Amino acid sequence: SVTRPSINIAWIKTYGYDVEFRYVLPFDRFSSSATGDLTLQLFASNVAEMLVDDGTGPIIDRAGEVGSNGTNAYGQAEWKSSFVVSYHKGPFRITAITRYISSGAYDITYTARDINDNSVENVVYTNLASQYTFERSGGRSMQLYGAVDNLFDQDPPLSPTNVSSTNHAIYEVLGRMYKFGFKYNF
Repeated sequence: SVTRPSINIAWIKTYGYDVEFRYVLPFDRFSSSATGDLTLQLFASNVAEMLVDDGTGPIIDRAGEVGSNGTNAYGQAEWKSSFVVSYHKGPFRITAITRYISSGAYDITYTARDINDNSVENVVYTNLASQYTFERSGGRSMQLYGAVDNLFDQDPPLSPTNVSSTNHAIYEVLGRMYKFGFKYNF
C-alpha cells in the first residue's frame, strides 16, 4: 500500500509598520462662544515585505502586488492610509474620510514577456457620514444617521483577468452607496 500524508509546507512572512496620529481641537480654546470639537486623524499602514512560499517554487516578495484577487490571494498595497476629519457639537457629528491605496504591480512575477503594462494605478476614495443623537430619559437614546460611501463615485483601477476586472479585496467595486438608518438604545 502507498501512504501519502498531507503536509502544509507553505508560509507567509510579512513586516511593515502602522502609524496613527490624532489631534482634537476644542473650539472653545479660541472663543468662549465657540462650541464643538474638530478631530483630525491619520492612519497609515506600510507593507514593507510580504514573503510568500506556496510550497511549490521560489519564495516571492508580494508586497505592492495589487492585481486581481481571482489569481492572487497574497498581495497587498505597499501603502494604505485614511485621513479622518470629524466635527462634533452636542448631539450632532459629521465626518469625512479620505482613503488612499498606493499604486502597485498587477503581478510581481510577470515580466514584459507576460504582460505589456504590469502597473495598477493608485486610488483615492472619500466617504461622508453624519449622525444626530436624541437623548431620552433613563439612559435611552435614538440616533439618526446617514452616509455616502465613495462620494465621488471613483472607479477601481482595472487589473483584468478572466475572473474579475479588479481586486475586490482592496478596492471599492460597488460605486457610490447611500446608507440611512436609526439606532435605538433602550
